[in-house]
Amino acid sequence: MEQRPRIRRLRDSFAIHRLPAGDPLPAGLVDEPMVWIGRTEAELSIVCRERPERAAWGEVSGGWGALEVEGPLDFAIVGLLAEITAVLAGAEISVFALSTFDTDYVLVPGDRLDEAVDRLGEAGFAPYA
Repeated sequence: MEQRPRIRRLRDSFAIHRLPAGDPLPAGLVDEPMVWIGRTEAELSIVCRERPERAAWGEVSGGWGALEVEGPLDFAIVGLLAEITAVLAGAEISVFALSTFDTDYVLVPGDRLDEAVDRLGEAGFAPYA
């Protein structure tokens, strides 16, 4: 079997927030160790660690677990995220994918995180600490 990047399970639970497009960024994001912010003409999306005090940040979907693909990844790699999501789709595990300059992250429902790790391991994506 071809060597695939390793996958690391993150400890925190994450939430995906949807706010109106014109809203300012909520306070406290600067101090977050992991946060993704996406703004379009239609919405402001924020992914960060789940915290009770953030429940009022617009529409929210909580309880997501996260997997990190070991990086850095070369921009020339083709189909890696498609391969990961295909494995999870085969197990009927929904995903919310995010990327940084160095790597990819896949959020899955927290109650399916163990299964996601197992399925990816069976497909050759070994875990790392």
